[in-house]
Amino acid sequence: MAIKLNEKYLRQITDVVNSASVARWWDVLEQPQFDNLVLSVAKLHHPRLSERDAHMALIRGLLDCMDGFNLPSLKSPVPEELERRVRNAIFEKLRTLIESFPWDFEVKFPLPRFENFGPFEFDLSESVVLRNALDEPQPHGLQALRVSTGRRLIQICVKANGYADSDPGGNAVSQAISRAKQVLYFLDTFSLSTWFHGDVRSEETYAMVSQERVAIRLPDSLTNYLCGLTPKSDLMTIYGNESGTLLGGALRAADTPEERVEALSLKLDAAKTFFSREAHADFEAIGAAMEWYIDSVTADNQTFAYIAACIGLEALLGYGTDDPSDKMEAMSVRLSDRYGFLLGVGRADREKLSNEFREMLKLRGKLVHARNKRLNADQRAKLYGVQNMLSSVIRQEVKTMTSTNTKRA
Repeated sequence: MAIKLNEKYLRQITDVVNSASVARWWDVLEQPQFDNLVLSVAKLHHPRLSERDAHMALIRGLLDCMDGFNLPSLKSPVPEELERRVRNAIFEKLRTLIESFPWDFEVKFPLPRFENFGPFEFDLSESVVLRNALDEPQPHGLQALRVSTGRRLIQICVKANGYADSDPGGNAVSQAISRAKQVLYFLDTFSLSTWFHGDVRSEETYAMVSQERVAIRLPDSLTNYLCGLTPKSDLMTIYGNESGTLLGGALRAADTPEERVEALSLKLDAAKTFFSREAHADFEAIGAAMEWYIDSVTADNQTFAYIAACIGLEALLGYGTDDPSDKMEAMSVRLSDRYGFLLGVGRADREKLSNEFREMLKLRGKLVHARNKRLNADQRAKLYGVQNMLSSVIRQEVKTMTSTNTKRA
């Protein structure tokens, strides 16, 4: 909700405006008055804006403002009337910008290989929507004319509140990316992540801020994953109605775009249930593990991919091991036992799974402590093993969490 700045903030803006000459307006960025304003804006809009957000927003405001003036060269003095107009414009730009925060916007993550679906909009949570709709128009040409592509595109749309620019490290944007990764975990369970070369349609992730499309520079690996994720046809199924029962008959392939929408809705029931348990004590840990899983399967570096999957497992199984005096060996035994008892069926199966987990931790230790710089040919197979471990534990923890209603303290 927009606010009105009081005298304290207005004086700080005035100090910034008067801290440098108009001819060298960029010197403002090096002045302590600018740093003080950044800190004040971050504090005013905490926790929606970070200090980094405030810094980038004010720089953007200054650039936008100065684009509207044709200043003479540095060798020529700025006319008094022009200087007055420039200073007034900077003041008003910074004031209105600061008062406009926090912004409400959506970050949209494309899924271009989710094709042949009818129009739909699935609310997965209060802040997350999976939508198949017309893509927003993009700025085009020197006049930044808004040109619509006129095509449909399925996107994960995450509502955010704060500030947005092209950097994925911004406070609100990074939180939206985290939520999108949690959705991707569920999509990954019935989709194929394929690295296509040549035939894949690359799409950008962007934020819609007051009708303005702001491109987000996601890591290439995550963009490639989004643009290559493809639903498996044999898993896009719906219930037939040959039996005439209320629940329908046996599962059959979804043939039409409308049936594929129905199949997708069935597949996302687990995601809807998960997000509805946000107040559950285990929600944050499971959500973090989902993010580590996506970080692992999208990583270009196999060593990082392995360690990321291990961190995800420890996020779920490692409670009670935060004491620095806890010996690694004892911790490994406990984690391995928890893994075995969580997924094992019978004593022999639990022992087998525990041993597999201990072997996974041994390789993790070698990578973390630089005894192994990278995975060798034999160890690369273990990467897929640890990713499957993490996926299995997440699936079991989601099942357990959604069957209880334990709230965070």
